[in-house]
Amino acid sequence: MADYAVAQGYEDPYTNLLVGFSLMFLILGPPLYYFAGNIINLIKRN
Repeated sequence: MADYAVAQGYEDPYTNLLVGFSLMFLILGPPLYYFAGNIINLIKRN
């Protein structure tokens, strides 16, 4: 991924990747934690 970005002419692809991954986790994090909590509670009830 970063090698492709370097080939395209980006100066610091790793910074862009870090920002991208952080945004992904910020957006996907809370719903994933919510669903994981629900699944754990369902398992504990049984």
